[in-house]
Amino acid sequence: MHIAFRNYWADKHYGASESTEITASVDRINHTEGLDELLNVYLEVLQGFCSELCYQGSETVIKRMHYYMERNYEKDLKLETFARMFNYNSNYLGKVFRKEIGDSFNNILDSIRISNAKQLLAETDLKVYQISERVGYSNIDYFYLKFKKYVGMSPKEYKRQTSSD
Repeated sequence: MHIAFRNYWADKHYGASESTEITASVDRINHTEGLDELLNVYLEVLQGFCSELCYQGSETVIKRMHYYMERNYEKDLKLETFARMFNYNSNYLGKVFRKEIGDSFNNILDSIRISNAKQLLAETDLKVYQISERVGYSNIDYFYLKFKKYVGMSPKEYKRQTSSD
């Protein structure tokens, strides 16, 4: 488990760079003796990480959000959830997101979902309702509406077109 922890914090996509400080912190946790010492070291390390994250600025927060959205688009993602997670006001975070990315949170999320839906329609034999659920739309009518908005045709038409090419 400590290796996954180290990789998470060192992952460049999340804005954190590999550093000897992170490795040293993880090694401190791994080499503690006794529960009290472990809890104290763990608390110090987490406080250090939290402090570092707070000083990285909104650009890093937006990169992390986008990275997470691309990999978890099928989940029920809300701007308000990210705002609580990063200790931002959701209206402010929405404005910062739009400024950094160039579009709203919901439009980017829809774009990611529709892009993945197109791939599933073209490459699998899944039914449209299954793809809708798989990419994060629980309402099939809403999925049809969004798909037509972004692609210009219904999912069924898209599937027919890509299978005949």
